[in-house]
Amino acid sequence: MKYRFKTEKEFIIEFGSDWKTVILPNWNPNEHMDFLFGTEVTEEIFKRTEEIFERQKRFLRYKNWIISRDMLTYFADTFFPPLIVNNTINFRNSEETI
Repeated sequence: MKYRFKTEKEFIIEFGSDWKTVILPNWNPNEHMDFLFGTEVTEEIFKRTEEIFERQKRFLRYKNWIISRDMLTYFADTFFPPLIVNNTINFRNSEETI
């Protein structure tokens, strides 16, 4: 299985517009962690976030950041290229007009 950090849009959908202060540990408010959006993590890292929280109610240190399972999600290897119809890019979960 493959895992990655959620995108900003996924955080907003799941936790609301003030998601940076809702999730624990908090996402860095100065956008210093934003480079992690969508980046892949190993299955080991994903499992360790769960194990550490269950055992110690603590979070995992990852690349100088404190992360939790709430920040991670599963993703499939399947690539779905965007579909452009009437100057609208249609992704699986969103629409952006160009």
